[in-house]
Amino acid sequence: MTAPAQNDGRRCPASPGPVKADETLALGLYSPELIDKVTRKITKEALRSDYLSKQVHHDECGRSSGLSVARVESAIGVEELKKTIVEIASKPIGADKKREAFGHATIKVLWLQKRALSVLDDGMDSFTSHAIVRSEFTRSQIKRVRDEMIEELNKTLVTWS
Repeated sequence: MTAPAQNDGRRCPASPGPVKADETLALGLYSPELIDKVTRKITKEALRSDYLSKQVHHDECGRSSGLSVARVESAIGVEELKKTIVEIASKPIGADKKREAFGHATIKVLWLQKRALSVLDDGMDSFTSHAIVRSEFTRSQIKRVRDEMIEELNKTLVTWS
């Protein structure tokens, strides 16, 4: 059951409220698509231009378009993210290919906001800490910001055992 709507600016009733500039976000990572296990570097696929760039967005709490991240101000954020990434990684990608859950990397909301990226709460009952990152940049404009974001995220990699 979804929590009743709050009049506190939240987009989604199940979220803890609007995202604040001092919060930290985590990007969940799995191999081989989102992280190169050999170099331990985040791939461009993890931050696809079409997720971050200006578009007509789909808004449905927990499934809105944009880059999916978790708010990690509470311990539940990382646990919800880990559960989601393990579930995604368990899905086969081909007869001879297998995904593996890797971990996460963090970034500050303020860092994103300084680069004109928006972060919106997008929580649902099973993933209350879910948020999305969006921009008003075109696909060609977002590439520089994406590369800077990958560099920033690569500084904070955490592996899950």
